[in-house]
Amino acid sequence: MNNRTKTWTETDYTLRKEESDLNLNPNEWNEATETNDSINSHVFPQTNEPASKKGSASKKGSADRKLPADRKETHPGNISPAPEAPQEGSPASEEGRGLRSYGWNDSWQERLETTRKQTGISGLEPARIVAQFSHLYRLAAESGEHLAEVTGRYSFDALRKTDYPAVGDWVLASVPKPGDSSRASIHALLERSSALIRKEAGQVQDGQVVAANMDYLFLTTAMNHDFNLRRIERYLVAAWESGSTPVVLLTKADLADDPDDLVRQVEDAAPGVPVHAVSAQENQGLEQLRPYMRPGATIAVAGSSGVGKSTLLNWLAGSEEQRVQGVRGGDDRGRHTTTHRELFRLPGGALLMDTPGMRELQLWDSE
Repeated sequence: MNNRTKTWTETDYTLRKEESDLNLNPNEWNEATETNDSINSHVFPQTNEPASKKGSASKKGSADRKLPADRKETHPGNISPAPEAPQEGSPASEEGRGLRSYGWNDSWQERLETTRKQTGISGLEPARIVAQFSHLYRLAAESGEHLAEVTGRYSFDALRKTDYPAVGDWVLASVPKPGDSSRASIHALLERSSALIRKEAGQVQDGQVVAANMDYLFLTTAMNHDFNLRRIERYLVAAWESGSTPVVLLTKADLADDPDDLVRQVEDAAPGVPVHAVSAQENQGLEQLRPYMRPGATIAVAGSSGVGKSTLLNWLAGSEEQRVQGVRGGDDRGRHTTTHRELFRLPGGALLMDTPGMRELQLWDSE
């Protein structure tokens, strides 16, 4: 894999240097960086997986009711249960071996074969979407990272926006050979194991895939003026609908007069859902999160702007992956540090997906 390491404080000169490395002309580079930079990679020590415990939420949810403990979750879109991580010593397929650091395993190999049979497409290789821009993607393939776009046939067959790839998706793609500066082409989407979908602003029926194929969904809210129990409940409803396991992170614990009381409020509202109080500034609570960061696990982070998502990512990665901006004085609302979705490799071999801040998360119904 091509492991480029850089910070978010680089100058345009450095960005243009990367443009040269990717063999892009200025127009292509401008398209690919309309909102932010590309993916960084890191390799860290191994950790173990916790016993997962799922809380509950009804499909539509309500700001005024508790989340029932016996709900049966349903999943929007084309989703099936998440593939299990390969067991120690299990035979590894030669195909996709170089993608295991991005979460590829033998179960995804089975889905790949199923997709090939269903679509009749052969001769293409699997790749994972690691960044999404306005109409371009960056994918990780065996040969490294490539800018990519969907084919005309893909666009013709797509019935709605949720049919298009999102960060975290596995796809079938044709990848240019070494020395070829052309873009990769995305031909098909592997069936998702989970997907966080929200109603798109201004649209009646269309949805937006915020994150795909995540094992855990870290729902973040700050322990200050941003704390809103009803919003947390709505996020939990969306998390259960996504097919992933929710984990509530109460950030900026150092600012709370009584953090234990806020933790109890969330635990009462969502029985069985793990709730952790953390503070990146005080280096508090990191050990509570290590068990989730098993090798190959994908974790998506969602929450309002300014609650400390990017600071949390920096803290977990041990480096300044995302440029951290302060919150506005008085209302604790952020300045949207994260402006697009992106996938990072983190400690223990896990993958963390940062998403733009969401003040509200309207549920999307696929029916």
